[in-house]
Amino acid sequence: MSGPQVNIKLMLKPIAIMKIIEATLDAIARRDRVSGVKTGDWKRGISSGIAKKFRSYRCKSYATGKPRYCDGPEWLFDFCTLFGGDLNEKRYINHAKILIAGEMEWNKRDDFIDEDFCKLLVTDAVVCFFAFQQRNSELAQRQLGRLENAALNRRKRLRNIGHSKLPVFLLSCWIEQEKRFRHRRIS
Repeated sequence: MSGPQVNIKLMLKPIAIMKIIEATLDAIARRDRVSGVKTGDWKRGISSGIAKKFRSYRCKSYATGKPRYCDGPEWLFDFCTLFGGDLNEKRYINHAKILIAGEMEWNKRDDFIDEDFCKLLVTDAVVCFFAFQQRNSELAQRQLGRLENAALNRRKRLRNIGHSKLPVFLLSCWIEQEKRFRHRRIS
């Protein structure tokens, strides 16, 4: 037996995956624009929205609190989607690859943001996304630039040691004053 079948074409289109994640974040923002960020509700909403999109590709998603459409609770990251394996069937875990790894940090302090973002710098996921918040556009730009530099350095190091498939990063900052996400793609 070779394990679960997977639509491998999905793995080859990280930009399409980033667009799905962006659309999910923006939909949550539109829904809750008036009330602002609610950590638990947003994490569940984001995780559930992304997991729903990838179920048809026979992917398995795991997230904090096991929200709707997820196959299990948090595993390694606040959110992750596996293809080619299933944590519930241990005999297939060696077939698994992390398609999406995501972290969501709503505390605005650099040390909290860095702690969660660093987790994404050590994975070989196809797509890494990081959602966080800042009070205004100026703080958001500073933080996005800092995280972008870290992601670019990670990609450069992987390229230098011979990796041909480099992870792509989606950085999404909720800006409180503007009541919207600003996204930055690193590919």
